[in-house]
Parts: sequence; C-alpha cells; structure tokens
Amino acid sequence: MSIQVEVTKDGNQVDESTKSKIKSAFSLLSILAFFATFTLMLVSAFLRGFVLYKFYEWFIMETFHAPSITLTQTFGVMIFVTFLLKRPQSTRTKKKGKLSYTTLCIDYVKSFINIPLSLLVGYLVHILL
Repeated sequence: MSIQVEVTKDGNQVDESTKSKIKSAFSLLSILAFFATFTLMLVSAFLRGFVLYKFYEWFIMETFHAPSITLTQTFGVMIFVTFLLKRPQSTRTKKKGKLSYTTLCIDYVKSFINIPLSLLVGYLVHILL
C-alpha cells in the first residue's frame, strides 16, 4: 500500500486525506451556495410580485378603473411576463461557459437593492399624482 504525496509550491506536502477533506469542504460550500441562491431567488420573486401588485393597485386600477387582482394573480402575471421577456444570462457567466452561483447571488443581492428603491419611487409618484 503506497501513499501518494504531492508537494505544493511552498514545499509543503499534501496527502490524500487532506485532499479529500478539501474536496468535501468545497462540495459542502457548493451545496450551501445552491441553497442560498435558491432562497434569494424565491425571496426576490415574492418581493418583485409585491412591487408589481402595489404598482397595479396604485397606477393601473386608478387610471383605467381596472378590476382589482390578488397577490397570487400578480405572481402569475409576473411569471407570464418573465416568460415572454426572458433576458439572456449575464456576459460574465457566458464567458466562463457555466453558471456561477456567486454571480447569481450577486445579481439577486443587487435586485434586493433595486426592488425597495423601485417601490419607494413608485410610492412617491403615487403620492404626488
């Protein structure tokens, strides 16, 4: 039975048990990144649906005397519009050739900044009209 040992640039030795620990740590991190991205995606969808619901209530119902819709109907409209206007993925992920959880997380964090700002601007317009 032989033990394979690699030497790093520093001159330190890395054995197989250390490699397996590093691989398991990276696999755990990738699982956590997946669930974090999925959670951010769901929360972002609910927040966007709420903003769309409020914009419909403030602007469409009052302007066109349209019937009221529920929050779940707003989510359905949002999903339909997203399906029609699906954007291509960012150029950062296309260059790498694979989807990066880090890029997705950054995009969803940016949307958490944009969503409340959109709601605030819409509310200010609603008040001023």
